[in-house]
Amino acid sequence: MRTYIRTVVLCLSTSIAALASSYSAWGDFGNTNPSGAWKYGSVATDGSVGALDSAFVAMPTFQANCTSGGGFKADCWSGPASISRPNGSFQPGTNLYTTDYLNLHPYFDGTMAVLAFTAPAPDVYTFTGEWAYHDVVGGTGVEIWTALGNGTILDHNTMPAVSGPIAINFSQALTGGQSVYFVLGYAGEWTFDSTGLKLDVSDTGTASPEPGSMLLVGLGAAAVWLKRRTFAR
Repeated sequence: MRTYIRTVVLCLSTSIAALASSYSAWGDFGNTNPSGAWKYGSVATDGSVGALDSAFVAMPTFQANCTSGGGFKADCWSGPASISRPNGSFQPGTNLYTTDYLNLHPYFDGTMAVLAFTAPAPDVYTFTGEWAYHDVVGGTGVEIWTALGNGTILDHNTMPAVSGPIAINFSQALTGGQSVYFVLGYAGEWTFDSTGLKLDVSDTGTASPEPGSMLLVGLGAAAVWLKRRTFAR
């Protein structure tokens, strides 16, 4: 009986652990917007950071074909503000594109590039990664924000040109459908501002047990009860 109970507990633990999920901004980048839990867009000015849920504008197109040897503007960044996924590590012009990093760029009129993660379910989510200045010449640097759509600023930094990376490492409780926005704007002027963003997200997987897990609990309890009845006889 003890062996049976241990088996049930082990199966239950494995089932619950399987609920945990992970998300990669680079790995999940797709040909749709949104793409899974991610969406790509822009906001007009610094003041928009206080109202991201309403100010966020999805990019009608975004760059998914940024490859070594491709046309610099056509394949890697184009339009007012851009987000691209380099398919390798290479350097066209002054920009250093790197595998595992999305490349964000603001626009001269103040438009800021925005990557948003939307929670699929209520849970605690852990965000890890870094911002990295990917222009080897450098202009006047960039400003970066991490914020909730209701205006709550989780982090705000100014990153000087050609400087070291700024780490991302925090956990945030989110409701289902709530977004965390990662915003890049220029600090002074917009040239030489290509910036890499490496970002991975994981959840605890404990928000709500899946039906299969709850069924396993019930079956386990029933099996133990029947086993006890058999021994009692």
